[in-house]
Amino acid sequence: MTEDTFTIQDNLIVCHSKSGSTYKLTKTNNSIYCTCSGFAFRRTCRHIKEVIKTNLLYKLEQQLNKSKSFTSPITINARRKALEQYLKRNGIETNPIMIKTIEPTINQQTSPKKILNWALTFLKT
Repeated sequence: MTEDTFTIQDNLIVCHSKSGSTYKLTKTNNSIYCTCSGFAFRRTCRHIKEVIKTNLLYKLEQQLNKSKSFTSPITINARRKALEQYLKRNGIETNPIMIKTIEPTINQQTSPKKILNWALTFLKT
């Protein structure tokens, strides 16, 4: 191997170093950490510099933000409760299966009218 290769896996960046070792880079708040010995001694390393230079850190942050805002059980439950309240205010009786079916299809561009149509369609089936 002639150079380091980096991949994003879950909430960290994995570096397959040219030396054959594998290191994990994580971001917490405003700090970046690496599992290599250079980072342990100097609090910085070539892996971190390369991740910053190649904009891979930005891609990791985007992935972390995306997963936090849409897959959190707390967020999903809040969205489901809001959907249920919205439908009830508009005279549509809901059930848990309806809410679990409709909620994942809603995004920022979904109009309220479309949500009502989905609910009415769901009731017809």
